[in-house]
Amino acid sequence: MIAVLFMSSIYFLSLHALSHVELPRPVVHMADPFVKPEPSYAKWGRLAVAEVKRKYPACSVIDYLHLGRQELSAQIAKESFRLWLRKDTREWGVRVDIVFNKQTEKPISIRVQDLR
Repeated sequence: MIAVLFMSSIYFLSLHALSHVELPRPVVHMADPFVKPEPSYAKWGRLAVAEVKRKYPACSVIDYLHLGRQELSAQIAKESFRLWLRKDTREWGVRVDIVFNKQTEKPISIRVQDLR
């Protein structure tokens, strides 16, 4: 019993003596396998959600689907999304098409189509 108390007090004292010593922190250079990179359409998806919230302020966006990208010309592309909305007990979809200049990344037009 005395030996156990003696050993635990030595362990405590040695921890206390080392508490002021700053140990080097390990450097980790690996990418987190659970963090996925942001998709290329994410900026346009945020714009689509913002436009739908502006057009339907009383609704909640409850789901989101990227339908794809269409190259309209060398400088112009279109990203399409389907968003699912809820208001009270009703739910319905809207389609959002964003046409933009690929070089400037500026939107040219945003079309919201109610799918009811």
